[in-house]
Amino acid sequence: MSRPRNGGSRFKNLAVIPISGNRESATRGTPPAFDGTIASACESMGISLEQMIEMMRWAKESDPRIRELLDTWDALDPSEQQDSGTVDAVRQRLGLTPIELLRIVADVACRIAMYSSQIIAALSHPLVVEKTVELALNAEDDSNKLAAQTILHKAAGFLPTPKGSQTTIAITQNAQANAISRSIVAAPSPEHTIRRLTDRFNEVRGLPRSPAARNTEVLQIEVPEGVEDGGK
Repeated sequence: MSRPRNGGSRFKNLAVIPISGNRESATRGTPPAFDGTIASACESMGISLEQMIEMMRWAKESDPRIRELLDTWDALDPSEQQDSGTVDAVRQRLGLTPIELLRIVADVACRIAMYSSQIIAALSHPLVVEKTVELALNAEDDSNKLAAQTILHKAAGFLPTPKGSQTTIAITQNAQANAISRSIVAAPSPEHTIRRLTDRFNEVRGLPRSPAARNTEVLQIEVPEGVEDGGK
């Protein structure tokens, strides 16, 4: 990929940040200490500066400073890019701290990794289903065959799958609703309760019963007679 050149670097005067000598400890298997530079961070993570630059290209739409850093980086000569402190000089000129830069790049890298995993899973799922069917039909080990068959039965809805706490909540709600409805049906009407209390009060005081109660008695006596007369 060709990069724009301007016949000479505009960044000759950028202060190049020296990198502390951590390579000896890295060769011994001990991760080098982070000294505040991008090159040191790359060394600690086990990636090259070129790989970090490519990850920055993923994140250039997330922050205009990343885009400006890449534009500045692409305008440099290859000899200047080879200096491990150049990227930090450009970063400092743009007001980016190492932590800010790493956070932006890490956020985009995590999202790309997540989406990549989802794509791989979607593309691999038909092969997994095919392999499961093969095991369910032809596995030599009975336990593997039974496990594959159980998975297929549940996927097809032939075997029930647990519903979790939602089923328990629905049952509880239905039980409460039924209990409430039963209590409403069994409860007497307010008029009947008032009439019964009034009759009880009159009976204790020796007073005649309420007209409603007498009418109820008359009805209870006359209804059978009416039915009997109708039978004749």
